[in-house]
Amino acid sequence: MQLPVCPAPPSAPTGPAAPLAELGAAVQAFTRRVEAACAEKELVLRDHAVKLGTDGWQERAARVATWAAGRSWGAGTPRLQVVEGGLTNALFRFFRPAGSPEDGPESVLVRVFGDQTDRIVDRRRDAAVFRLLSERGIGPRFYGSCADGRAEGYVENSRPLRPSEMGKPAIAPLIASAVACLHRTVVPGATGPEVAELWSSLEHWMREVEAVAAEGTLLAESVAKLARPTGGAPDAVAAPSGASHLRGEISWLKERLTTPSPPSTARAADPPSVAKARLAAQAFANETVLCHNDLLSGNLLLVSDSKRPAGCEPSVAASAAASANGPGDAEAARAEGGASPPGSKAPPQAATPGPGARVQLLDFEYAAPNARAFEWANHFCERAGFDFDLEAGYPRALSDKLPFLERYVMETRPALLGDAASCDAARRAFFEELGAQTDRFALASHCFWGLWAVVQARWSPIEFDFELYARMRWNKGFLVHKAAFFPPAAPGEEAV
Repeated sequence: MQLPVCPAPPSAPTGPAAPLAELGAAVQAFTRRVEAACAEKELVLRDHAVKLGTDGWQERAARVATWAAGRSWGAGTPRLQVVEGGLTNALFRFFRPAGSPEDGPESVLVRVFGDQTDRIVDRRRDAAVFRLLSERGIGPRFYGSCADGRAEGYVENSRPLRPSEMGKPAIAPLIASAVACLHRTVVPGATGPEVAELWSSLEHWMREVEAVAAEGTLLAESVAKLARPTGGAPDAVAAPSGASHLRGEISWLKERLTTPSPPSTARAADPPSVAKARLAAQAFANETVLCHNDLLSGNLLLVSDSKRPAGCEPSVAASAAASANGPGDAEAARAEGGASPPGSKAPPQAATPGPGARVQLLDFEYAAPNARAFEWANHFCERAGFDFDLEAGYPRALSDKLPFLERYVMETRPALLGDAASCDAARRAFFEELGAQTDRFALASHCFWGLWAVVQARWSPIEFDFELYARMRWNKGFLVHKAAFFPPAAPGEEAV
């Protein structure tokens, strides 16, 4: 039976999250809760002599892979394949030695942590979160870890997505399903805005960047030019020096994202049902959940099997809606064709997925509680790729966000959508507000990875132009989106 009016959304706060915890406190508390939620059995390397340092890393990593696979691999030497694309870690895939019994895994992934990455990654929390998600079937199998790395299951019959694919109407819903599954993961006691870690993480990295800015190096000079409208050298008199201007931008953004305010899309003429829908969307977008926080294309695997991780089956309402209306159905999947990268053991994959395909999330080292909208914004920014073509990649139009957002809501809180047939105006208003909240948090994504890139430029041995990436996130990302999503208030109006 169709309802004549939109159902009232659940009561919720009218504004975004309150000010967050001090640096370190939320991280430590969340880690303790995750560790308590994990199984009591300790899964650590039995061979404590295994160290994945730079000296003899191939032999040592091979020992880790052999240990992880168990005695089923026998005494042969596993074949090594370097996995490209890691920016924080080095990744190596080890294959089962010839002549070994076939009851063990075909291959094992060994992750070697990058030098000085403990400056940006809490390794204790990383291990706890990975174990938790592995045990719940959301992440790959966890074999073991040591101070310098981890052995984990390799996801067979899969390939990483490309940035240009992530927004395709047939693929975006698959990503949304995987993200929704992660966000439904409950860590007892780790909910509420007080445990969100966005601002404490930014504060931690800001201190690292301030240390870099004080070194008087070429990198320090580059830091002084970040987030400058002209991109040129700062005015020695009029402009702040060092990194103080970056701290100022983050403080400005924090005030706007944490101060309670009306929905971004609210209009004076909104009927009550539409106004309630906007409030419900604002509250939903700002809820704190366990976020991945690094949903770039390399951390999204398109898997050809149809087995969804345990606990990630969609609700009946979500399944019915996806089958009837959602993008990504079998007909859409057959619209385009393609193949796996050369040398892949996976069967040929379509550029858009075939029936039964799914997306597997990888690499949870930045996972932490944060607002849903921060996760969405982070992911949408990653559509721009590492060359950061923001104009082509970021989905400015609501229609480009909908394939992801609709599936996500259907698999997390379908009751919020009400009766679509009789609530077109409210449904449209609901997603308009979700899109607007996402756009606001895009600036937080630029701050997050803009600071991260400076720290990496100072310490990482990986061959990647982190300094250039920092400039793109601050100058092409933050400044552009600040002008677009936080325009100056018109005369007589208050800035929101």
